[in-house]
Amino acid sequence: MSIKFDVPGQLKRIAQVFTPESSIKAKEFFIGRKSIINDCLSIIDRPGAHIAIYGNRGVGKTSLATVLEPLYTEHTQLPIYFKSCDSVDSFESLWLKIFEDIVLHPKYEDSDENDTQSEPFMTEEVYKHFGVNEVLNVLKSIGSEAIIILDEFDRLESAFDMKLFSDTIKSLSDKLPNVTLIIVGVGENIVDLVGEHPSIERNLIQVPLLEMENPELRLIITNGLEMLTMNMEPHVIDKIVRFSCGYPYFTHLLALHACRSAVLRGRMEVLDNPDFHYAVSAAIRQSLESLRKAYSLATGSNRESIYEEVLWAVALADCDEQYTFQPKDLLIPLAKILKKPEVKYYSFIGHLTAFCSEDRGRILEKTKSKKRVRYKLRDPRMRAFILLKYQEYVKKNQAPTYGQLDIFGNP
Repeated sequence: MSIKFDVPGQLKRIAQVFTPESSIKAKEFFIGRKSIINDCLSIIDRPGAHIAIYGNRGVGKTSLATVLEPLYTEHTQLPIYFKSCDSVDSFESLWLKIFEDIVLHPKYEDSDENDTQSEPFMTEEVYKHFGVNEVLNVLKSIGSEAIIILDEFDRLESAFDMKLFSDTIKSLSDKLPNVTLIIVGVGENIVDLVGEHPSIERNLIQVPLLEMENPELRLIITNGLEMLTMNMEPHVIDKIVRFSCGYPYFTHLLALHACRSAVLRGRMEVLDNPDFHYAVSAAIRQSLESLRKAYSLATGSNRESIYEEVLWAVALADCDEQYTFQPKDLLIPLAKILKKPEVKYYSFIGHLTAFCSEDRGRILEKTKSKKRVRYKLRDPRMRAFILLKYQEYVKKNQAPTYGQLDIFGNP
């Protein structure tokens, strides 16, 4: 039964609570990652230690980096500075951005809030030709204690001198041990983020940011519903969590459209049908362009083929901890999708090879483990998108469910 309420106002509130296109900026909206935050807090207390937070795209690194400042302010009196890196940044320009913030917004103890400095610590000409010592001198001038958060560190390209930056980390650890750098960026390991620099191995503490746990994703939904004074059928919450595959982007995206569907139909309760079904279709249409293009390139064909079916089976295959699979892992799910008693390797091996080629957008990549060839999706977020596409097919074509397919509910 529909009830009367402010529909435009509620739709606006939904868009403010579930935000797939924007990182979380307010700590009250930030859910989970308590162990990561506690680890970082403990590392900051250790003289000479710096932090590198890395992980796949979409796991919430920027949201974490954004809320670190207000979260740390509750636990420390150290001045905290936050900057995002750009692809055009050099060593000098990155530190220039940090120093300008320090000059314009002094946060260190004993600073006069009414005192404005008209002159920067160093002239623009000096900025073009400075190195480690100049960085140390500026940081000494603010009291030799600070936390500096550098987000999107992976965006730095050839213009940035990574060796000089590693020398800076080493010197900070030795000479200004109470200055802590927190580097945040995309990478499967620390080498992806800062390269091979053994000299800073003991100074740069690695904090990998993995996909979110299901209870954390569930909290995103339930906390959001509480803010909106809305309800959602429990099995719909379960579906959103499972479809998200650990990525909060998809949790926000599906919850957003499911809640919108309910409100537009005059309800404050989200139902499986039609709200979740609508959310799946809307999420596919509005997913990241890179995912939609990759899927289209991988599955497109001018003649009848099973590229799409094989890709569905890839998303449904059992994977190891590194999200890799063997061809044999596709045998049963692909047979169920094709409604056949069984399938043979030769019927889809060529498709896996094609998925690794430029013609199919290299949606897969090969890895080797104990002399066995394994495959994995190059972009881990792709699995969630593929599952959404399969769910859409299930509802339109009464496709069979199998094993992991129970996450889609009954067709």
